[in-house]
Amino acid sequence: MKRDLLRVVEAGYDDLADERAWLQGIADAARVLLDDGLGLFANVYQLAPRGESPKRTPFVTAGNVVDAKKRQRAIDRDSPPEVIEATFGRSQVATLNEVLGHPVDARLAPVNDQLAPYGARDAMGLVTVEPNGLGLSINVALRAPRILSPVFRERWLRVMAHLGAGLRLRRQTGDEEAVLDLSGQLHDAKGQAQEAESRSALRHAARAIDRARARRRSAPDEALAAWRALTEGRWSLVDRFESDGRHFLIARPNAPRPTVGARGLTAREACIVALAARGRSNKLIAYELGLSIGTVGTLLSRAARKLGVRSRAQLVIEWNTRARLAHEAAKETGSEATDRSPRLRRSPHRCSHR
Repeated sequence: MKRDLLRVVEAGYDDLADERAWLQGIADAARVLLDDGLGLFANVYQLAPRGESPKRTPFVTAGNVVDAKKRQRAIDRDSPPEVIEATFGRSQVATLNEVLGHPVDARLAPVNDQLAPYGARDAMGLVTVEPNGLGLSINVALRAPRILSPVFRERWLRVMAHLGAGLRLRRQTGDEEAVLDLSGQLHDAKGQAQEAESRSALRHAARAIDRARARRRSAPDEALAAWRALTEGRWSLVDRFESDGRHFLIARPNAPRPTVGARGLTAREACIVALAARGRSNKLIAYELGLSIGTVGTLLSRAARKLGVRSRAQLVIEWNTRARLAHEAAKETGSEATDRSPRLRRSPHRCSHR
């Protein structure tokens, strides 16, 4: 069980429980692999405008953790906005000492004040956050300051990509578009899933999930690498069990949703830039969307040229500036945030198949 990363992934795709029970299942599964003896807590949150505390609900605990909700509320209240943004505004797996610097400076004092009473000298945060600021975090109290290994960080970034996909599924309204068995045989398809390329990709993804589950204990990292969070940037595959015991995988549209567009970008380019702006590396974006790393790099380069910038860093700054201006304009008009530049060539709300 201690090596069963897929148990956490599967908890993320449980769509039968209400949201609190769903999050508790994630926390309980993660505790087996992460707990340092002081417990952990998990929450879904919505980032608020700069300077305001995130809205956290639901909030659950696992293990020997004391007054976690009260302590997190105090940390949110007392931490400067830049600390909140650095901690929860980007997808990451890191300790507080890694994020905020060591030795600890004055910015970390409110955190230390809340950690010290129950023996914690550091904390590890596992965070996934959507372009619209909807996020999920798992927070583990640590007995001593810790530097995470690259292997550990990559492993849990992949797990968190699945948990983010599971959270999106709970908020999406799209119907199933394909039904497959575990061998990859397609039993039903509609819409875009009927296209030959899509059918092939879905079959490949279903077989990969079946192989991953077979190797979940013998080769957990390889199993996790095989099970991508999305297929072709569009579908998540989730379990469905029939009353007669038959087991199927259901393909549901579940792409991330950029909150703004950008002049001249395709929907897929906008989606990938929005994820990059939330801290994802090219490698993690590829894993999360079920694309190749080369495709992600090409689309980011193409987006940079279209927006007149020369680097990935400048592209992220440009995107965040547009998002901030759109949000400020929406506050003035009382309308939903949208980019005022011409619309994307396809819908800006989903990463399209092509």
